[in-house]
Amino acid sequence: MVPIVLVGFYLGGLIVGVLSAVISFILAWSIYRLSPIILLRWYDARSMSRETHSFVYSHLSELSSHFDVPLPQPNVFDSEAPITFIIGTNKKCYLLISTSSMDMLDEDELKSILTLEVAKISMGTVPVNTAVALFAGAIAAFSTITLWIAMFTGFGQKDDPAPRFISFLAMGVISLPCALLVHIFAVDSTMEVDRMAAGMMADTHLLSKTLNKTGTYIKLHVTDSFNPGHTHLFSMNPLKTNTIFDVYSSMFLTKPTVEQRISYFENIKDISQ
Repeated sequence: MVPIVLVGFYLGGLIVGVLSAVISFILAWSIYRLSPIILLRWYDARSMSRETHSFVYSHLSELSSHFDVPLPQPNVFDSEAPITFIIGTNKKCYLLISTSSMDMLDEDELKSILTLEVAKISMGTVPVNTAVALFAGAIAAFSTITLWIAMFTGFGQKDDPAPRFISFLAMGVISLPCALLVHIFAVDSTMEVDRMAAGMMADTHLLSKTLNKTGTYIKLHVTDSFNPGHTHLFSMNPLKTNTIFDVYSSMFLTKPTVEQRISYFENIKDISQ
């Protein structure tokens, strides 16, 4: 927003500069407030029932008190990948848990993931990463749009090479600006969050076990495609680079690998013994 204001002052003088500043402030405030709402609708997230999942609310309340952060509103969204993430503003956050996570993780494993997610709020990076996800996700969605256009114009089905190649070319055009946006503005606090979560939990082995379980499941069983502009939010990066059509995914691997994180937790356990 600052460059826009400076250009306004340079080209139009004081009045245009002030007007640019006011408009920029309104836009920034709107993006700040609306980004989490838009992403909630993007994933068709539904508020989690307090009666059905009382242990989730109870553990979130305990974690929020421990980290001295606002209580996040838990939501569930449909995905075959066991991923979770936090979006929101400084005053209100939303926790999104995939249906796969709810199905495959037991209560203790789910609590360990919740600990990692709530720790992110205390880092103060959630609002920035949410806004980045909105913009980067919108850019990255262009390749998906071209895929569906290709299919609707008679190039075949989803797994046929023609529409996939068109999507591949479109992704080549938008991947660089999208990845630059993520790398420049998104804040990766994974290792610090892992350290904070490990300091709170009595059994760090549970954290490494849960990460290994979900990471292995994603690697072997998940075939969903993910918006690369959102993966910096996720508990772990589900993007794969198995074929030539996945080559651009490597540009969005911003987090430490699951193996590195597990090694960190195992080292903590060895030191504490």
